[in-house]
Amino acid sequence: MGNQEIILIESEKDLTLVVSDLSQKSEIAVDLEFDNNRYRYGFTLCLIQVATRSHCYIIDPFKCKNLDGLFDVFRNQQITKIMHCPGEDLRLLHSMGCYPQQVLDTDFCGRLLNYENPSLANLLGQLFNITLDKRHQTSNWHNRPLSREQVEYAAMDVLWLFELKDFLWNRIEHTRLFEVLLDEIQYLNEVRYQPGDKENLLTKADRAALTDHDQFVLNELLKFRDKMASVFNLPPAHVISNSLMRMIVSGEIDLNDWVNQKDMYSAIKNEKFQRMIQKEYQQALRQAKEKNILKIKSRAKREEDEMGESMLFNKAEILALKEKYLRPVQQELMRMFGEHTGKFLLGEGVSNDIIRGKNRIRDLKGRKRQELILETAESLGIDLGAYC
Repeated sequence: MGNQEIILIESEKDLTLVVSDLSQKSEIAVDLEFDNNRYRYGFTLCLIQVATRSHCYIIDPFKCKNLDGLFDVFRNQQITKIMHCPGEDLRLLHSMGCYPQQVLDTDFCGRLLNYENPSLANLLGQLFNITLDKRHQTSNWHNRPLSREQVEYAAMDVLWLFELKDFLWNRIEHTRLFEVLLDEIQYLNEVRYQPGDKENLLTKADRAALTDHDQFVLNELLKFRDKMASVFNLPPAHVISNSLMRMIVSGEIDLNDWVNQKDMYSAIKNEKFQRMIQKEYQQALRQAKEKNILKIKSRAKREEDEMGESMLFNKAEILALKEKYLRPVQQELMRMFGEHTGKFLLGEGVSNDIIRGKNRIRDLKGRKRQELILETAESLGIDLGAYC
């Protein structure tokens, strides 16, 4: 593998022929190149790479506007789609109304087979001594025409997926973890990734550091910035930097001195936009006052509400319960399947959430994974009934 003919598809007539070819296959390799607020506004599909064992098609969605036939191939349950760590690719396809079926994730396979870092580059390097050229990793995929180097870079993300899939599948097929893999395939059939929440643009760090009042004000300003970014077709942080947004809320800058501030798009460095952002800021302050949003940190209280009485556990109690009930199970999984796989099946964060009552074992992704944890606990004489 890796020697497939690379063909750039730039017309719907040629795409029709590609779809006809793909429809006859039992498995194809798929990857996407996209821009997610790096060079322009929004989450944009820029390139589709689809390979068979003989050809690699690089499909330009800017020129091939009608992707219905290709999406039908992606939906076809008789065709396995080999992808590597496809979460963001699936999120983008779902936003376009395409829900691929029978996706085999080679990253997930690698995690089940005890690879510490199952990135595509690491797996290809370890298994086949192949080095991926990552010079175009941050390429602006909006630009046209595509260079030959860009086309070849995009192709490399699918050319070797057949050989990788064959190797990993053969190693996992006759193990106890094979059913865990089948569960993951079924999960990817059914999951529906949701688009980003345009109403809550705060980061985890914002929620941890800011008072409820400042969180509200910042979020209102971030929503305003997002609208402006859409107008200018720029990533939001290119319109007004993240640090400048937070300095507005903290009072570190004077909005009356807007035109002298740095880290903003030149087109908004004027008195007209100064009046606009002052208006948005004052409106956010009024709304916060009307809603009686206080300048306090209530994050701990919100977590307590979400988790109920589980937050009454202190750190020592959580650690003691984890050491008694879940650590031995994790260690046995590590003994059976390897350190990295054991931690993947029952990691520290998952264990903490189970002990604290935030999740239960039945909430973990994959029925076979749940069964494996419970069977392992039973073999050790540990009753996890309270955590099911």
